[in-house]
Amino acid sequence: MAILNYVIIAFIFCLAPAVVLRLCRRFPLLDKLGPIIILYGLGILIGNIAWHPAEMPIMQEVATSATIPLAIPMMLFGCCFTINEFKQQAKVVFSGFLAAFLAITIGYLLFGKHLEEGSEIGGVMSGMYTGGMLNAAALQSIFKIDEQSYVMMCSYDIIISFLYLVFLISVGYKFFRRLYNERVTTNLSQQEREELERQIAEQKRNPYEGLWTKKRS
Repeated sequence: MAILNYVIIAFIFCLAPAVVLRLCRRFPLLDKLGPIIILYGLGILIGNIAWHPAEMPIMQEVATSATIPLAIPMMLFGCCFTINEFKQQAKVVFSGFLAAFLAITIGYLLFGKHLEEGSEIGGVMSGMYTGGMLNAAALQSIFKIDEQSYVMMCSYDIIISFLYLVFLISVGYKFFRRLYNERVTTNLSQQEREELERQIAEQKRNPYEGLWTKKRS
């Protein structure tokens, strides 16, 4: 029975992200929510059902340990770095690091210094906002933060990130376009609009498509 539970849990861990990613590419509404938020909701749903086999914590630890070293290479695989866009990319990276620094510092001064694990949580948040959730998971295992505190931190981050996403979709994108000197799409010519649509479609393309073919080797 234990082996069967391991197989079922591994199947869920592998199949759920693949299905969610496929659904996000097919349905624009789900794509706007993003696979991370959807998978968190799915995780909350699974975590609150009655079926909790004893093998679940072991598989969670194995999955985390296996995915952490793969996270950054897989993220970089889908990125495109060019000399012509270096100035703009550097500006975005610097402003992102500055925003993370200010948010974490202010959050620690307001709340973190009153918590028992405040400094460790600040370290994990710095990893989360600069390297993603898996980077935060790696720092959580290094700092030995309580599992319940880590889950609560991630849950609040998802809620706040969702509100921030609503802001971006509604009015925030206009502000950031002006901040990074991007032209408004309504002022583009037909040729420029077609080129922009082509670039957006290229960015949404699965970066791992044909990974094991000779063309991508």
